[in-house]
Amino acid sequence: MLWIESTGVHNPVNVKSGQKGSNGQPNLVALGRLLQYLAHGYIDSYYLLFIKFETERDILKPHIHMVDLLETLAFTHFNSGPGQIMLKEKDFYDYVEAHGDEILCAGSMSAKQKASKLLAILEEGDMQLIKDREKRRSKLRRR
Repeated sequence: MLWIESTGVHNPVNVKSGQKGSNGQPNLVALGRLLQYLAHGYIDSYYLLFIKFETERDILKPHIHMVDLLETLAFTHFNSGPGQIMLKEKDFYDYVEAHGDEILCAGSMSAKQKASKLLAILEEGDMQLIKDREKRRSKLRRR
């Protein structure tokens, strides 16, 4: 994790690296911690620096993207069980290939809007967790 200072605010930069073309759902950050830092004004962005490598004739070729996670929540999934925000890599890289990543760092949302969006994701995730746990208990009761 790196930290970048901008206008008196220190924002985290989470570095993710790997092989180009390998798509999964890597953990990015705990939503609760992120929401607290944002709500207290400690941060106003959470940057992701992706460095993906492809091998071309025994030469490593890097593909680098830097985005604000809080501007790219459409490419994430949240599971309230572990409390983690995860990247939907395939969706993200399909978008980047088609449109580039400049729009993903546009800075169009205020910190308050970002916090509201995270809170809505947390509430939806908590409700889904309750439904999933009840479904699991119901199956156990029937057995």
